[in-house]
Amino acid sequence: MKQTSYMIPCMYILLAVLAISTVPIIDVLANDIPYISQVEYFIDNDPGEGNGIALFPVDGQMDSPLEQMKLDNVGMDNLSSGSHSIYVRAKNTNGKWGRTRSYPFVITESAQTDSKAFTLSAAEYFFDYDPGTGNGFPLKPLDGVLDSAEEQLEMKGIGISNLSEGNHRLFVRGMRNDNVWGHARSFELIIDRTPPIILLNKSILEKEVRWSWSAEDDTSVQFRYTIDDNPIWEKPSGDFSRQFTAIENRVGHWYLHIQATDSAGNLSEIVTSEAIIKSNMFIKNVIMLAGGKASIHNIYWDVTKNITINAYNNFKHLHFDDDNIYYMINSHIIDINHDDIADNVVDSYSPTVESFLYAIENRYVSELTTDDALLIYMFGHGTKDKRFQVLGVDNMLSASDLDTSLDFLQDQTNCKVVLIIESCYSGNFIEDLKDPSRVILTSVSDEPYSIDASGYLSFSRLLFSKLREGDSLEKSYAYTKHNMASIGYPLPQLSGSFASFVYLGDIVMEPKAEIQNVVMNQTLPENSQSVWITVQAIAGANPISSVFAQIVPPQAFIQNNQEIVLYPKIILTYHQELNQYKGLLDDLYKPGIYKIVIFAQDTQEILSNAVIYSVYAPGIYRPGDLNYDRQINVDDVIIALKIVSNIQSEIKIDQKIGLVDVIDLLKKVGNF
Repeated sequence: MKQTSYMIPCMYILLAVLAISTVPIIDVLANDIPYISQVEYFIDNDPGEGNGIALFPVDGQMDSPLEQMKLDNVGMDNLSSGSHSIYVRAKNTNGKWGRTRSYPFVITESAQTDSKAFTLSAAEYFFDYDPGTGNGFPLKPLDGVLDSAEEQLEMKGIGISNLSEGNHRLFVRGMRNDNVWGHARSFELIIDRTPPIILLNKSILEKEVRWSWSAEDDTSVQFRYTIDDNPIWEKPSGDFSRQFTAIENRVGHWYLHIQATDSAGNLSEIVTSEAIIKSNMFIKNVIMLAGGKASIHNIYWDVTKNITINAYNNFKHLHFDDDNIYYMINSHIIDINHDDIADNVVDSYSPTVESFLYAIENRYVSELTTDDALLIYMFGHGTKDKRFQVLGVDNMLSASDLDTSLDFLQDQTNCKVVLIIESCYSGNFIEDLKDPSRVILTSVSDEPYSIDASGYLSFSRLLFSKLREGDSLEKSYAYTKHNMASIGYPLPQLSGSFASFVYLGDIVMEPKAEIQNVVMNQTLPENSQSVWITVQAIAGANPISSVFAQIVPPQAFIQNNQEIVLYPKIILTYHQELNQYKGLLDDLYKPGIYKIVIFAQDTQEILSNAVIYSVYAPGIYRPGDLNYDRQINVDDVIIALKIVSNIQSEIKIDQKIGLVDVIDLLKKVGNF
């Protein structure tokens, strides 16, 4: 039998008084043949095979190669006092008798007088080696009292934790009420703590997830499952011994956790499988618009290309074909693969309001049905009065014109529309565009949109990083909103009732790099402007090429007609002997909370999910530098004038400013 260190499978063992001996049950094993057909015993003298007194199995049937035979009512009345032996042998189903086994016992005069007067007064067990009578581990009867000639002894829960793996023998013996110990009865015991192995397979068909598994024959399986991140495990009803099917009208991430236990109680590792059940609505087509005009004077243009190229690559990762991506951007030179070679992926090199609206109304009209959705992604400049710059400042798309074209498309196809607008004041578009058949995501509400020059800390990069992992639009939006709030950005907006049912393309669940551990002092001491950071990261499907941190200073937002902001990027140095990345984050000279955003990037330029830390810096003040930009200029004079005039300044400072300070600043700025 297979055993763990926790329990013995026998609930009890039966011991009885046989005159003076306590060997009432014996194990009989067939000789190389599957079944036993006959068992007999005799005392002292062998009458010949087949001529002994018949014995019968405890369970009443001869149907096993190993049988337990109960030696009760053995006639001993005519035996003389002294030593005797009971002999037992068995015949197999081929008619062959096995070896005769002997059990010695002693007859005393008192035993002959009244054998029924004896009762069991004690019982004990031991493993492998006999410690001597009375020195074993005590056993208790099931009824709690040793008061009869036959007792059932409790064996459940006896400890075998100190036994090594392998073959052992368990011995049990009893003592009569005249302090005479009987012979020990033995049981074969195999200690095997090897956990069972379970193999799990998965198949997905529309809204049905079907899991099946295989395990060892003597195992039973327990499992639990959940949808998305629901922490409460649901338990299905019915008998699912080898197969479990989850069929529900719910979409999202399904997780199955399954574990096997063998007959000895050994538990397997928990095997986890996940599956994504999508809705019947499919996004097959994308129209991408990169707003703005290519120009060396357009400092926003490089960011526009980087952001829309990242979006394009994410669509390709999600198995969108080039024919299903309509890319509109004012540039012939788009390097998708970052190999310094222009790629032929642009469909409209000089987009206008008219060409963009025409693409919406006609480009995929023949392919869209009620079960489909068209995704429209727009990146560029937005204005407070609900307009989006398509090409130049004189080529602006209004929210009402966009709504008209969407109505035209949806009247013809009954399709859904998912609209993502990444621009300043993009939330102002929602009121004119919202409709039950549309989901609208915007990077901000009614305010400027902060974006760093590298494009790493952008609304769409955060959003697409989760969409490509297989999350729904709603979950990806929630992740993006959380991270933007952590950085200190304005919050994105979502409008639409079916965002939780929207998934993009065919999911390829390739693991990406992951930031595992960050060590950094999150409060700088006085007169300090730097902090060391140590990061541990693990690679995903591709090797890690770099780990870096971007520093978002306090009160970092677009102002004074800025189009972009530049956040310092610190590339950390890899120390192979420690398997760590280290670096010094310097120039934290402004007072307040800095946001440190950490990424790992792989060789395919795929970023890990962002890890965001806050660091408080006391600031290093230079008299007159009120905005902590390490310069004393007109900006500082304006801030000082606002302070003395009780006008709220966009820069919060702890310094006391009076009229004398304003005059001193004017002198410094004017060099007089």
